[in-house]
Amino acid sequence: MQPQFRPPVQLVQPVFSEAWFEALFLATDHLHDAICMGNRAMPLDPEQMIGWLEDIIYTAEQTIQEIRTHNNESRKQAESVTDAELFGLR
Repeated sequence: MQPQFRPPVQLVQPVFSEAWFEALFLATDHLHDAICMGNRAMPLDPEQMIGWLEDIIYTAEQTIQEIRTHNNESRKQAESVTDAELFGLR
């Protein structure tokens, strides 16, 4: 029997640091390795795992879109302030 994967504390109580993202990646990579090696003795059936992975991917894609949107808005605000300062409007 293979030992059950236990996520690091960073995944249980997220800080969203580089270590947290690394732990998230390693957990996903560990699952990938287990599946590639033919380990089918998983606590969830394949359809449940696929459902979870699809939900995780969807949420990650939405999060990336939100980060990019907020980053672009911040950049535009910073640029407009800079333009205003350049033209002495501020």
